[in-house]
Amino acid sequence: MPGKNRFYLIGCSVALFVLLAIAISTRLPAQTRRLGDGSLLSIAAVSYGRNHSYDLPNLKPRQNFIVEHVPQYWTDRLGWFSGGGRISVNAEGDEPPLLVVFTLCKMATPNSFSSAPRVDLCDESGHIYESTSNAPTVSSADLRLRGWAFFKPLPGSKQLILRFSDIAADAQGRIPMAEFDVPNPVPKIGEVLN
Repeated sequence: MPGKNRFYLIGCSVALFVLLAIAISTRLPAQTRRLGDGSLLSIAAVSYGRNHSYDLPNLKPRQNFIVEHVPQYWTDRLGWFSGGGRISVNAEGDEPPLLVVFTLCKMATPNSFSSAPRVDLCDESGHIYESTSNAPTVSSADLRLRGWAFFKPLPGSKQLILRFSDIAADAQGRIPMAEFDVPNPVPKIGEVLN
């Protein structure tokens, strides 16, 4: 009888491993890009309004178990990051509503995407509408959560293009890091919140 139990346990383990491998495709999620140094940059949320916050979701017990027992490469692709964090960005006083982009960077090195990052907000044609390089940041050992605020809404455009860059090593220019197309949460012209 013990031989049958061992065979059953091994069979179930292999089946679970195969199912997990199938569930984790070789492609990254749509809103995640691999940076040149191997880091993963993800758009966690995009919102429009006066008060914004993002909480890094806590993993469920089964997810924690899997994170501890499979290669980090697989769990990164699933967006399962251990740790926590909360970031808030709010319009002050009589400031108009803000467009806020929350990003999550799983860093390959401590200096990943950190020297002088910038995000350009572009319309559907690719024209830069506004840029920002100042973002509240919450960091842990290998995870960085940022909230990028844009003060001028971009109504009328169904999609937004977000271009991330960092300063070049010679400090003379910028190096493109990643580009994302995201739905525009700003209402149509005439419906912009006050």
